[in-house]
Amino acid sequence: MKKLILLVLIVKTALSTEFEKQFLDSINFIDNNNKLSDYKDFAKKNKVILDYRNTDSYKFYELVFSEPRVGYIDTSLLRSKNNTILGISITIKSNPNDSAIFGIFNKLRKDLLRNGYKLSKNRSKTSYDSVNNYGDQTCYYSGMEIKDIDMKKGNMSVSLWARKGGQFEKCYKYNNLVSNEIHDATLEISYYSE
Repeated sequence: MKKLILLVLIVKTALSTEFEKQFLDSINFIDNNNKLSDYKDFAKKNKVILDYRNTDSYKFYELVFSEPRVGYIDTSLLRSKNNTILGISITIKSNPNDSAIFGIFNKLRKDLLRNGYKLSKNRSKTSYDSVNNYGDQTCYYSGMEIKDIDMKKGNMSVSLWARKGGQFEKCYKYNNLVSNEIHDATLEISYYSE
């Protein structure tokens, strides 16, 4: 029985980091070769699916990575112009009570530092409270810790933004409550050339 439990833990750990590995391998490849045609071959070998989308307003590729160890990938887009990759944007969401999203943030930050990226900006906050006015509507935000950093390597940049779940948003219009929400835990990753 102990061997079976250990095997399950090993398999779960291996699966949990597949997203991080696929993402980091992708940006390491693009750091050295930003040609879309070459990345398509690389992606196929590394089990990353590129799904071409053509809408009325723009064209892009949806990237299909393995699921992260917590939450789910809400959006994952690759932008390109002609045969040059311009950037990758990924949003991961998890339930409001899940603070494990910071685990992915911390792993990506450490791996990027190991790969030669340097911290260029740190806008992280231990708590977040603000008021925004949108015309006749006023929204109050309060909540948990936010991690927000930019990293650079040459002309490439990575922005990592993570929010623990449980941020509250209350919006009033003419002093009447119009929305009262608790936001999901979220991790946003942007990789782009300057």
